[in-house]
Amino acid sequence: LGSSRGGLLPSRAACPGPAGARTKAMAFWGCALKPGQKQKVDVLLDEVLHLSQACLNEPKAGKNYVQVQVKGASYTFACLEKDKIEHNALDLFFETEATFTNKGTSEVHLSGYMEPKDAGDDGEEGEEEEEAAAVGSSTKASPKASPKATPAKAAAAATKDDDDDDDDDDEGDMDEMEEGE
Repeated sequence: LGSSRGGLLPSRAACPGPAGARTKAMAFWGCALKPGQKQKVDVLLDEVLHLSQACLNEPKAGKNYVQVQVKGASYTFACLEKDKIEHNALDLFFETEATFTNKGTSEVHLSGYMEPKDAGDDGEEGEEEEEAAAVGSSTKASPKASPKATPAKAAAAATKDDDDDDDDDDEGDMDEMEEGE
């Protein structure tokens, strides 16, 4: 059982930005799991691992089950097989330590990126919710402006509209025939 930050690149903690500030950028992450191998990945408190893809490397016959263990529970999240499903797009996020396991006969490559926990939190979500609420309240019709229709009245109105549409079509056809003569 190996332990690592998992990636091909160093942790962003070792890469300070201007004036010693931490960089708030995403960093590529990758891991190669040999058949039967387990790989522990440490995720820093202020980061999230976004797992984007699992794929077979030099596939061999047989199924490969890719599993993750998080907080004591184990989950299979991909089943890869030569000439059938050799890669799988993923959208999984891990905020804590995770251990990946390859149960199969081929090497499996996992890839994704580390990102700061607050990466998408620019307050935009709250603004969108407020805008949706404002739009919703302004589009509500007053009860006086839209009287309640009973199902019988609605059905009768729909039937009348259908009859009117049929008449219009017939008249249009007649006009075309008269012009053609």
